[in-house]
Amino acid sequence: MVLILGLIALLQTSIIGLFALHNLNQSLDEQIGKQALHVAKTIAAMSEVIDAVQRKDSAMLQPLSMHLAQKAQTRFVVFGDNDSNRLSHPNPAMIGLSLVDDDDDDISLR
Repeated sequence: MVLILGLIALLQTSIIGLFALHNLNQSLDEQIGKQALHVAKTIAAMSEVIDAVQRKDSAMLQPLSMHLAQKAQTRFVVFGDNDSNRLSHPNPAMIGLSLVDDDDDDISLR
């Protein structure tokens, strides 16, 4: 009988732990997303960024994106224009390509 009660307690504890872990992970993902959006909006409001994007000045945006990514402690910062073309990217070969393209397999981002 003690063994059965112990197993039930272990099962309950495991279920509660998994539930708590799932909620914590979901909350963390939400916070990271909000922070990324805040950083993106802040960067997009910078006058030098606005001017460079309007001029499609990849030569200015590329080093700026690398610098901003480092300062914001993010994996990358990518600038795009109104036509959904990349103006900067951690992999320079991706500059000029569509932002819509899926680059999840790009090893340089890992």
